Amino acid sequence: NLKPNELILNVSEVINADKDANLLCLGIVKQLEDRANYLNFVRRSITSLSRMHGVLGVRIILSGRINGVAISREENYFNKAVPLSSYNANINFGQDVAYTVDGTVGVKVFINLEGGMNA
Repeated sequence: NLKPNELILNVSEVINADKDANLLCLGIVKQLEDRANYLNFVRRSITSLSRMHGVLGVRIILSGRINGVAISREENYFNKAVPLSSYNANINFGQDVAYTVDGTVGVKVFINLEGGMNA
């Protein structure tokens, strides 16, 4: 039983930080908020992930006021296969929101890893 001022905190180590969708998502959000060239970071991370052993595909979706344009849009960057409607695939998913001066940009990252039911 917890007392009113107690908190339970479970800390776990990320084993494969390079293949973690949440960490990649945080990196893209940081690039967007710093107004850096996010496109180079996205393309570099997709190519490096696709070369790794155990990664079958990568998909990154950005939606919102990208680069501060007046009309929001959605951009998809992907490499290889990422089945979004399959229960059998081992998909690592992460999402976050970048709060920029011009508005918000939503970031979703899907990484298809080996080890699904069909693999």
